[in-house]
Amino acid sequence: LAEAQLREETLLRAPWVAWLDALAASAAKRPRPALASTRLRDPPTMPAKWSASGDMYLWSGGLPHPLLPFNATGTRVKMASDREAKRIVYAAHAKFPFAPENVLGTSGEWFNLTVYITDTLYGFAFHDSGLTMTDKPGGGVFKDIFGFLPDAEDGGEVEFEGRRLQRWFSQHGKAVTELLVDDSGSPVYLSDDTGSDTGTGMKTSLKFDDFVAGGELPNLWRGFSEEAFRKPMLCPTPQDLSPINVTMYIFHPADNFNIAGQDLADPLGDTLFTCMDLLSDDASMVDHDYAWITKWEIELYPQWGQYQNCNGYPAQCFGVNDFWVGREVPMYLGGDLNSRQCGPVNNETGSWWSLPPGGHCGPGQRPGEDNCTWRERRVKTIDGSCLKQGGHFKAACRRDGRAPFNSAAVLFLEAFASEESMENGCPELRPAACSRNEGCQSEAGACCPDLSGTMRSCCGARPRPRPWHGDLQDGSVIV
Repeated sequence: LAEAQLREETLLRAPWVAWLDALAASAAKRPRPALASTRLRDPPTMPAKWSASGDMYLWSGGLPHPLLPFNATGTRVKMASDREAKRIVYAAHAKFPFAPENVLGTSGEWFNLTVYITDTLYGFAFHDSGLTMTDKPGGGVFKDIFGFLPDAEDGGEVEFEGRRLQRWFSQHGKAVTELLVDDSGSPVYLSDDTGSDTGTGMKTSLKFDDFVAGGELPNLWRGFSEEAFRKPMLCPTPQDLSPINVTMYIFHPADNFNIAGQDLADPLGDTLFTCMDLLSDDASMVDHDYAWITKWEIELYPQWGQYQNCNGYPAQCFGVNDFWVGREVPMYLGGDLNSRQCGPVNNETGSWWSLPPGGHCGPGQRPGEDNCTWRERRVKTIDGSCLKQGGHFKAACRRDGRAPFNSAAVLFLEAFASEESMENGCPELRPAACSRNEGCQSEAGACCPDLSGTMRSCCGARPRPRPWHGDLQDGSVIV
């Protein structure tokens, strides 16, 4: 059961997360070697404290994975680890190729990702937006990425990029973690092929340069606060607390209409996402089996919380906000966290939204009145292949080149405005019959959602809506 759980969690997690977890777990999963070791030499001992820079590579199914900030030529990363202090930090950045022209040549053109791991916290920072993945006040989060070495097997000498290096490896099933070191025992190349064992096809590698024993990179930790990850910002309470309606779209697997715990977008924001996918060879559609696009009308309590970064079906979300509707500028571009989350809509990129399960209104409930923050109504669902057929939409994406994808957004909206192909419209797809849902088999018609666009109560148990228990920025609560 533990093996199956590990495999499932690895499939759902972001590739970087899966890689770090696999490196840390490899030593624990492998049986200890016999006392009579056949090794001709002992594995190198890594310093308790070190810093390095290097190139990180990410592959999926044998091809370079386009996940930002990674790319085919490798992404420069800086990292620093302190085994005694039980903390490690990784920082990577890359130019966002679809950034609006008005931010080119500025810091707003860059996509920045920092991973912080301490003994009690595992968090991601996209620019200045901190998202918690694991929070264990009792400790045990930090794992040494070289922790597999004491029990590693001797792989002999190998040639790597014209150099003769010593190979050390750990194998569990089809998954192999290996480290190549030079004559001094300094790491040159670290690789993890966990995807072969989990079925994700994911492989990650890191080429070290400038490895410094005892080195520190204090700038990477400057401004870091675990409390900021645990208590994310909430926008000020608006003067008018009346619920508002916002049109949102989501690309999703066929027949999966559960948007609790998913990320959606306004028209411009979802056009950016779709164009980015098409111009990157449909990376997200492959990862999550995206097939359909649905237009939703979402009634919201108009106060925004932390945008959760959610991936996969079922969803796994980074961030601790599980009540307030989250709001963010796509790819975290331009401005600080306050302006992106709470400021006016960015007319270059649109908005991305997250809908936390804990804020989902049940049947008969309304945002702001029943201790919940959002409820949904399905408007129209189309097949994503209809939008892409003929290549007109992708051509518009290429013609626009970067955000704002205005001409592509016109075609995106036309697909939902009509059923006629001559008007660039797409036919509506109907939800599956109630019989397809375990809890609704005794009911007739469509259920999840029904033809009115709402979810029937038989569609499955929802988390009980609950208030936010953290300290609020302005002391406000929903009553």
